[in-house]
Amino acid sequence: MNDPEVLSPTKQRWDGATWYLCGFYFSMLKSRNHRVALHRSVWERAHGPIPDGHHVHHINGDRADNRLENLQVLACDEHLRMHMTPERREAARQNMIENVMPKAAAWHSTDAGRAWHSQNGRNVWVDRPYRTVTCEMCGASFQTRASEKQPRYTCSNNCKQRRYRAHNLERMRQYERELRARGKSSASPRRPSAS
Repeated sequence: MNDPEVLSPTKQRWDGATWYLCGFYFSMLKSRNHRVALHRSVWERAHGPIPDGHHVHHINGDRADNRLENLQVLACDEHLRMHMTPERREAARQNMIENVMPKAAAWHSTDAGRAWHSQNGRNVWVDRPYRTVTCEMCGASFQTRASEKQPRYTCSNNCKQRRYRAHNLERMRQYERELRARGKSSASPRRPSAS
């Protein structure tokens, strides 16, 4: 089998077709919306279809070197681990902070962004099944779509407020016990009177 012929830094010839550098890899347009990568095509011609969950890796790290002897198939996670060095991970993090997050925040505050969130919020609840729960405060049974991961403890806003006050009161009592155990008082110190 012939290896691809390098015509220029951005062009290679293989299997009677010209492949162009597009992004990081040499590829060609097979149909209007389908682009195929040269390194994957070379490997598949010699070994058959690439197994699901696998990538074709350039052994020497040169993505322009599409000779069969420079290609190997690796599991996706192994391949990504090889390329995601601490330096690359930090560069990706910096890119997210400096470029992606500001653009995402700007888009999310547009009318289109708010509309998307509104629709997405409704979609999340549409297929979620109801389940029966017992209110912690009054003992009444009620139906909720809240998930097990984000449980709903009360049946109404009144019970929710009663639960909040009860939990805060218990936290305050625990705080008082801890202070007494340390020999301190929770009462604020008295200010000396101005005489």
